[in-house]
Amino acid sequence: MEGKEILNLSRLGKFMRLKQGLAGTISWGQDFQSGDVMSHVRAMLMAQLRRMVQTHQVHGLEDMHLLQLFLHEHEEEAFAELVRRHGPLVLGVCRRVLRDAHDADDVFQATFLVLARKARSIRKPAALPSWLHGVAYRLALKCLASTQRRRQKEQAFSDHEHSTCDKFSQRELSSVLDEELQRLPEQQRLPLLLCYAEGKSQEEAAHELGWRRGTLKRRLERGREILRSRLTRRGFALSAGAGLLAQQDLLAAVPATLAAATVRIAGLLVAGEQATATGMSLPVAALVNGMLKTLLVSKLKTLAAVLFAVSLLAAGAALLAHQKVGVHPEEARAVPRDPARPAQVDHPQPEETARRFDQLGDPLPAGALSRLGTARFRGDKFAFSADGKKLVTSFAHIVRLLDAATGKEIRRFAGRSHEVTAFALTADGKLLATAEQNAITLWDTESGKEIRHLQGDFGGVVHLILSPEGRYVTCDGNKTVERMHGTLLWEVSSGRRLWRMGGPDEDKSSLSPIAFSPDGKMLITHEAKGALVVRDSATGRALRTLTSTAWSEPVAVAAKVPRVAAVDARDRSIHVWELPAGSEVQQLSPGKSIVGRIAFSADGKHLAMSGWEETFIRLWEVATGKEISRFPVERKYLLQLGFASGETALAYTLFQERFIHLVDVRSGGQIGPSVGHRGQVQAVAYSPDSKMLASAGTDDTIRFWDLRTGKEVRAFDARQRHVCALVYSPDGKRLASAGDNSFDLCLWDAATAGEVRRWKAHGSAVRTMCLSPDGKLLASRCRPLPGNREDFSIKLWDAANGREIHRFADLDHGTNESIAFSADGKRLFAADGLARRGTRAWDSETGKEDAEVAACFRSVRLLALAPDG
Repeated sequence: MEGKEILNLSRLGKFMRLKQGLAGTISWGQDFQSGDVMSHVRAMLMAQLRRMVQTHQVHGLEDMHLLQLFLHEHEEEAFAELVRRHGPLVLGVCRRVLRDAHDADDVFQATFLVLARKARSIRKPAALPSWLHGVAYRLALKCLASTQRRRQKEQAFSDHEHSTCDKFSQRELSSVLDEELQRLPEQQRLPLLLCYAEGKSQEEAAHELGWRRGTLKRRLERGREILRSRLTRRGFALSAGAGLLAQQDLLAAVPATLAAATVRIAGLLVAGEQATATGMSLPVAALVNGMLKTLLVSKLKTLAAVLFAVSLLAAGAALLAHQKVGVHPEEARAVPRDPARPAQVDHPQPEETARRFDQLGDPLPAGALSRLGTARFRGDKFAFSADGKKLVTSFAHIVRLLDAATGKEIRRFAGRSHEVTAFALTADGKLLATAEQNAITLWDTESGKEIRHLQGDFGGVVHLILSPEGRYVTCDGNKTVERMHGTLLWEVSSGRRLWRMGGPDEDKSSLSPIAFSPDGKMLITHEAKGALVVRDSATGRALRTLTSTAWSEPVAVAAKVPRVAAVDARDRSIHVWELPAGSEVQQLSPGKSIVGRIAFSADGKHLAMSGWEETFIRLWEVATGKEISRFPVERKYLLQLGFASGETALAYTLFQERFIHLVDVRSGGQIGPSVGHRGQVQAVAYSPDSKMLASAGTDDTIRFWDLRTGKEVRAFDARQRHVCALVYSPDGKRLASAGDNSFDLCLWDAATAGEVRRWKAHGSAVRTMCLSPDGKLLASRCRPLPGNREDFSIKLWDAANGREIHRFADLDHGTNESIAFSADGKRLFAADGLARRGTRAWDSETGKEDAEVAACFRSVRLLALAPDG
């Protein structure tokens, strides 16, 4: 940050404090009221703070300014800076009080989440380190007490828990040190925390607290003296205590993943999300709720004490006045109310805004008025219970439990500190497992409660599998850049790891779990060089090898019978085996198709298959080896394929979509909602009369919505990859579209959705476009695909016939792609990072650049012009 910006920010902050301190003593002219000045100054301050966040200069901001940015502007980078700045102090307290590293991480996260919830009530932001230390210390004590109560029911000491006298003394000093720090007055505690725990110099600490250096030095020495005296009485020396408090590199380095998860959850809390929807773990939520109640009770006690003292003073003053004036109570008369003065009326508080729901009865996000389409059956991965009544999906790294018949969400599950990367469901649908970095969590789907949390060092999880009866859970570990997998297996009831094989920690071989047998006694694994091996689930011992040439995917296992299918990597044929004998019972030949996904029906009598380059799903009868039917799909590249319920329905997901398609096996018809986009929505456009809305997205469709009813009017295939831009003509009769993976532009009849014209616009992907106010000119801007860095250009077209009029080249190669016409259509503006002012302008008739007009703008990130110009 430049010194000038710091100076301006400091002056603004001082002016705001001066204005607040002298309220009522400064008079302003009639044309510029004090409220206007204050609003103007506050707006200037917030604008400058936002600019500093955007340019990554938050390290120079005070805690007060960072809190304001986070609370009022929801700038997560500001809260991240607070975590970076004070995280070592907080984590140091947690680890000194608690022995368990996971408990320390939970308390660390809870401390900053309490800060996010109570930041508005902090009266002295300069004392934030002291406030955080106090909250962290109290939370750590609560967590320690809870842990000790739990351990009293377990074995008192394990063999590996015996410590030396030196370690015991160090641990005892850790707890005593923070206890004595909390007993110090804040004026002595703050300098100690800043200078020892956070490693600041005396000059830096004095500047942060707004004290003179001599004052800070005097209070620091006084704090050291008090701490030395108290520690000496308890058998410790100050030098040892100060050294322990300053061991930040060893004791309190905050893991980046822990800090990132804390900032993410805090942002969701401030945005109004419920704790259950933020990914906050149950232990952390309990700590946060408990501390919030404690702070509220403490505040109420303080308020009650103040009110009691005030009432005593008021009673004493009244008694004294009564004695002086000599007025007896029976002589007192009621004073009539001045009729010119309005009576005091208690206005009822506005009720909380009622929660809104969409047309299917699903709740809308906070602040949303309606939903176009549906949130049901959303997800990129799925798993059905054996009875077909429950459906589990993952969407945006959050696992959701749905009603399989309606797609209505029942419950959702999030990771503790990381995003959920895999999940698995038992056959009865009662037990759910979710995986994140180095952790697996087991959930009761009926209550949503966490049953067990398995921690390890296995890295990221790709395959997570529960045995059908819920006895075992297994996953692959991926800790190295070489993607060398190992398989780990736990017993669910005890949480005990039974075995681990393969991977970088074992025999340097790759080994991934594929599926359990229906009874859970056998586990099929895919191993080095394509071997498909059947292992004993309890011991990991290899029982037999089915084939040595299988692809890692796809492999399918029937739910009710011990039948396994896999694809031979040599000839692409599908082989079927019976367990436990491992005898091959059938071989299916899909011809030249490259098999993408396969799935068994529950009874193992039918096998579904999709090819990478095919737009249909094949259904085979295993007993005869014949293909019996085909079901068309919208696009190529299925991500997942499975039977939804027994043999009656197929489910699948497509590449770059977040929607679960259901197909009736008997009729071939689609099941479930038929409205709304299947993928991400990338563009919307209002009709000129604001009665209709057009939308487009990664499912390559354009849809029209009636805004009055919220219903979909029509939908059609745009035949453009990933439609990313839409614009209506001024008369509302035409709609133009462009795709970020397509080279062409299209004009559509807005009333009938018929194609009017299509032409190749650029040699690369079209990203943005706009129509002139009279609808006669169409401007398009492209961004070259990887490997083609030349065609960064804007083209101007005659909308009536698709003829190219002008081409403007030599543009910025960045991601800023905004373009807009002036109100009269005579100029075209474009954001351009290479331009001196960040903006360029051209005369739309002559094609000449107008540098004088562009010079009126400063740095531009997004560009839009008002209808009146």
